[in-house]
Amino acid sequence: MQYVALFACLTMCLLVGGLMHAILRPAYSYRLVRVIAAPGMVVRKLSMSMAALLTGATLTQVNIYRLKEQEIGFQGDGPSAAAKALAPVAPLFACALALQSVNAVLGSPVNDLTFNISSLGAEGPRGFLLGLWGLMSDLVAQFLKADWRSLRLYFLLVFLFSFSFGACVPLNRFREALIGAGIIAAALAAGASLLGTQSGLFTLPFGSVPGSPASRFAQNAEDRLIALGGAAVVMMFGGMIAAILLSLVVRIFEMVGKATGGAKGGEGGGKSEKRAAA
Repeated sequence: MQYVALFACLTMCLLVGGLMHAILRPAYSYRLVRVIAAPGMVVRKLSMSMAALLTGATLTQVNIYRLKEQEIGFQGDGPSAAAKALAPVAPLFACALALQSVNAVLGSPVNDLTFNISSLGAEGPRGFLLGLWGLMSDLVAQFLKADWRSLRLYFLLVFLFSFSFGACVPLNRFREALIGAGIIAAALAAGASLLGTQSGLFTLPFGSVPGSPASRFAQNAEDRLIALGGAAVVMMFGGMIAAILLSLVVRIFEMVGKATGGAKGGEGGGKSEKRAAA
């Protein structure tokens, strides 16, 4: 059931990312916002390029440092066509790993950036929702207890926004990304079954012997990938909150700018009228 849970988590991340992309589209026109989002954009393009190459696709356009462009160009036929579905999902895992690494480098201002995906397999959908609620409650509690006088926490928040935005998938590509999430979950389930790992749905007669080096390697890789899926949930929900706050700040900035510009325009108009009267 944990593969179903992984698919559900990735689906939630894709939905939240699509909403983030829609909310931040006006704000992304500002250079400062693009600079803040730059680390996430770089990780996004690199991970998409790697996913495309691993499927055998050919890269046609990759502008890593051109921040206005959020996508890469690639093409492929046959098995390589899977890149269209897998490439949009790859940034979720890559950006989650990057955020965990930054949190470790900064001394872990936030203790836990993961979510136990296995809660769905243990207690069903009700346990999954309860686990998600517990996750959000724990994150709020951690941020309330955090030392807001430390610059490390603010740096982490900046990277949280950057990497979560880098993992966003536009809503018009949601269908392709959803197929990619399904492919990943199904591939993990099939690989666990073939290699005889402990979490496999069943073990085929020609599967690896449980406890063998191949089985242990597959188990560790699977556990790490599922853990990154849980970290992506934390990243995207936290990034959604940051995106709402940032969009409000940008909106207030625009309103103040219009009000100030209107006031200056009114003063200039009054002076010109006085001069004309004189």
